[in-house]
Amino acid sequence: MKHTQTIFRHRKKLNAQEVGQKDEESLVALLRSTTLIHRHFGWVPPLNWLGKQPFLSVFKNRQILAALACPPDPPQIAWIRLFASDQNLPIKEAWHLLWPLAQKKLKKTRPTKTVAAIVLQDWLQEVLQESGFTQECQVSGLTRKITSDPLPNIQSEALIRAMQKKDLPVVQKIDEMAFAPFWRTPPDKLEYAHNIAVIATVAEINQQIIGYQISTGDTLKGHLARLAVSPQHQNRGIGKALLHDLLTKFEQQRYIQITVNTQTHNKISQKLYQSFGFQLAPETYPVYQIQL
Repeated sequence: MKHTQTIFRHRKKLNAQEVGQKDEESLVALLRSTTLIHRHFGWVPPLNWLGKQPFLSVFKNRQILAALACPPDPPQIAWIRLFASDQNLPIKEAWHLLWPLAQKKLKKTRPTKTVAAIVLQDWLQEVLQESGFTQECQVSGLTRKITSDPLPNIQSEALIRAMQKKDLPVVQKIDEMAFAPFWRTPPDKLEYAHNIAVIATVAEINQQIIGYQISTGDTLKGHLARLAVSPQHQNRGIGKALLHDLLTKFEQQRYIQITVNTQTHNKISQKLYQSFGFQLAPETYPVYQIQL
């Protein structure tokens, strides 16, 4: 009863409301001051979602105490892009102030049907479970250290070349064919990924693009963010050719480590990466979702 009364007192004093560009400074202050932060795996930083709704916050004296961002993207899926709370506002109270309004707004958005989150912290998993979210699958990480060990020999009919902006419409079609709606990348985000990529390539046969990869990175570590081959050209070594070319380029640029994520049940992808020396990380991350 005491805990319920505490939440009630907070709710009488605090209200959830939309966040806009004018609130960016206060939002940055929150993210710098707290450790209670969930950030979605993805190319787009949380602040880039400002101006798209639902992006909600709890204010007190013009200070943001908590924030929740889950704009639909693609239209059918609303990933939880950001959830953060001030250290002095219990995380469950923050969630109960923000989630009902976010859910109400999403139910009015067509054709959004699902809200999902890749859970990196135990506290978020508990919060989601209490709100009716259920586990859909798990995501595993794999890591490969750049060594002097030679890469496997690859024989492929595909030509690998740098991805160009004009290739994006075809790349988008391959993405849609290769991935279920839950995991597809919208066109504007694919263009954003291409713009920030350190290495982005396509595979061609007879001048027809039939596969691609996009990788990000810093000065020492690279991350294979996306790799896909059109379904009619799978099982022909195209993925291996793209991966071989990518790792060769990373080695030439003196990266020391490469990472990639895939669904735990996707044994085909795991086998591909492990054949190139990637090792499964011990941690897995559950993916939770709720139907609106």
